[in-house]
Amino acid sequence: MDPPVADTLTLAQALAAPFLPGHAAGEAAIVRAWLADQGPAYQRFGFNVRVGAGVTPPEDVPEFAKTFVRKTTQKRIDVVAFTDTTAALFEVKIQANLGALGQMLGYLHLWRQEFPTWPVDRYGIICHEISADTAAVFLAHGMPFYLYHDVPLPPLTYLPPPE
Repeated sequence: MDPPVADTLTLAQALAAPFLPGHAAGEAAIVRAWLADQGPAYQRFGFNVRVGAGVTPPEDVPEFAKTFVRKTTQKRIDVVAFTDTTAALFEVKIQANLGALGQMLGYLHLWRQEFPTWPVDRYGIICHEISADTAAVFLAHGMPFYLYHDVPLPPLTYLPPPE
């Protein structure tokens, strides 16, 4: 069965892509490490997958603006990995935080509501760093996390100072 979202990639395509939709360079490096490690269990991958309705703009707003508002206010799942019949949902963080727990719970709810025929068989947080406190909270709430602290992150690019 085809995944319920457009623009999915195979593992080879995702690993070779010059960028991953919705991911900064550091997050993409972590995702690629996860793909190399866990990706072979899946057939297709979606990145920056929109779920939920987003905000409904007023009726008197032009149609192009309504579309923009809806799309920019929908929730976005960083990685959705597909088997033939199931989906796995993942949030990506350089530094995992407690907010990611809430994000994943929200994504699970919205996914199940929007794609009831695509059960979620796995979910979690893909991260570079996680504090002991955050890891303890995740474990206490059954939130899996995938830690890739050995992945070298690209250097930060600073903006030039204002003139």
